Amino acid sequence: MTVYSALLILSVFSYTICDVDGNLLAVEKCCPGSTPEQQVWESSVIFQYFKQGYNGPTWVIGSHGYQLSTYVLTPKHPSKVTDTDSSSYNAAHNQALSRSLRAIGSLKNRFRCLEDLGPVLLGSLDHVARVIYACCVLHNIAKKFSVPLPRELVPETAHPVPYAAERSDCATISEAKAIQDDMILTCFHNLSEEPSQAAEEGLQEGSLEEEGRQVSL
Repeated sequence: MTVYSALLILSVFSYTICDVDGNLLAVEKCCPGSTPEQQVWESSVIFQYFKQGYNGPTWVIGSHGYQLSTYVLTPKHPSKVTDTDSSSYNAAHNQALSRSLRAIGSLKNRFRCLEDLGPVLLGSLDHVARVIYACCVLHNIAKKFSVPLPRELVPETAHPVPYAAERSDCATISEAKAIQDDMILTCFHNLSEEPSQAAEEGLQEGSLEEEGRQVSL
């Protein structure tokens, strides 16, 4: 989530993990908006949980701003999409990732203060983080009690980011690619270019629930 100050002095980057219904499962790390996504992810507490294997056979669905790893599933680079299986995987991945954009759009829709936090300086990041955390908690409570959004939902815009550089750890990237290829073969082999509803729902239900297989950034 990127929040711009009123004077555009500094943008703030905070990442979230949500489930398929848009409930916010984790909110971490408030950093300057220019901080690369991968750097924010690797400096987070939940990254350490995944790295140590505390979450078991679980993956995060991340945008192409993150590196593919044994616990982060990213879309395949367009240059490597050479068959309909990979194309179907990317399409389903995009569908799942769009749920996080809707969740952030809903959050900002409900709490317009996130669109204008006032002048933000490096020394005030903790204060901004507390505001964001409070809004996320209240958002989840509102969803639990089916409180409608105050206005029409506009999904968060996906800001353009460069593809993350490939990991230098050859053994890790080979294992990560094997996991990704196995998922593509298992879930998307012989599907049409548009993933079937069953395949899409399978990826979303498995990928966006914290207690399931994967969750989304």
